[in-house]
Amino acid sequence: MIKYILILITPLMVFSASPPVPVPNVQMDCFEHQKPRKWSFCINRYNGSKSKSLVIYLHGKSGGIKRWNNLEYDTGKLYQTWQKLGLEAPTVVSISFGKLWFLAHNPSTPKQGLFYDFIHTSLPEIYSKLNQEFDKKILFGISMGGVNTLMTIMKTKTLFDKAASICPPITNFSPHAPFQTIWKYYLRSSISTWRTFQKVLIGKKLYPDLKSWHANDPIILAKAIPKNYLPSKIYLSCGAKDTWECMEGSLEIKRIFESKGVDLQWVPKPGGHCDIDQESLALFLAS
Repeated sequence: MIKYILILITPLMVFSASPPVPVPNVQMDCFEHQKPRKWSFCINRYNGSKSKSLVIYLHGKSGGIKRWNNLEYDTGKLYQTWQKLGLEAPTVVSISFGKLWFLAHNPSTPKQGLFYDFIHTSLPEIYSKLNQEFDKKILFGISMGGVNTLMTIMKTKTLFDKAASICPPITNFSPHAPFQTIWKYYLRSSISTWRTFQKVLIGKKLYPDLKSWHANDPIILAKAIPKNYLPSKIYLSCGAKDTWECMEGSLEIKRIFESKGVDLQWVPKPGGHCDIDQESLALFLAS
């Protein structure tokens, strides 16, 4: 039943976006691959920048690799902020496996799945195309990408020097939780009935059983991981009126990280989904 409901609602979850307005002075080179599954990435270099930092960008639901280089989107506005602050813009690689994807792994088959492909196929291919050394490697994601960022940094043991997760719509309960648990979450949060429904359905599709959920849930992973396995600095942000309800889960991640002594920059915002503090984020990514 869930399979057929997802088929019906998926088209409704994808919105049509206007063509991106390229950021001036950014050279974007894009590549597509079909193996081991269809995926793509774009390398974005700001002309004249002397930055030795690399940002791997994970987009939100219904986004794509070219959305990074969009002057009218939040990511494109980062270039304006870097310029205003007198900072060198990092090299940015935007990566995508489609409109809706999560870097999850199945504990029963750890050498299969999207997370394994990302680590063992995508990143080596990206580094090969870049063909240069970087002083810092930063993982940065928005919304769905924010969840992917948290999942990844807690399964890769310092593969990245820094990480930024913006408005990750994580929950502190399993999609297989009893109805009463989900209903209480809905009542105490700002999330709509429709989005609660979507989160549970997507969660059940991605994590068919509790074993797979426990292997990928950012909150469970955060409790287990030692501090020295995490990036040296982490940026986490969420809006108080976020319609995908990222606040409860983000506050739990914040509490866990702070109890471990993690260098966490917590940036709460008053607005809705992905209300971004451009200046603090720009400083974090470029410094």
